[in-house]
Amino acid sequence: MAEIGRAVSRKKALKILRETRSAVPPDRVPDYDAALSRVTYEFKRHDPVKPKGSAGLLVCGYCSMMVRPIDNYCPNCGREIKRDDDNRND
Repeated sequence: MAEIGRAVSRKKALKILRETRSAVPPDRVPDYDAALSRVTYEFKRHDPVKPKGSAGLLVCGYCSMMVRPIDNYCPNCGREIKRDDDNRND
């Protein structure tokens, strides 16, 4: 486990957690699965959403509220807006 104590991407973190499941005592597997499900949900919840529509009329890809081209976050749901020019490594 060379990754312990190091920052890793969300994708890598989920992979490590899934691989580690085999080391969990059998009586704790349901709890581990529930925690893994929650972590997966939280990671997806914080993923930026891509706006829909044309350049002049954009709507949030999550709640369909209008967003301006300069908005970084949806004014309705607060989700981060992902742009085509974003350079993310997650």
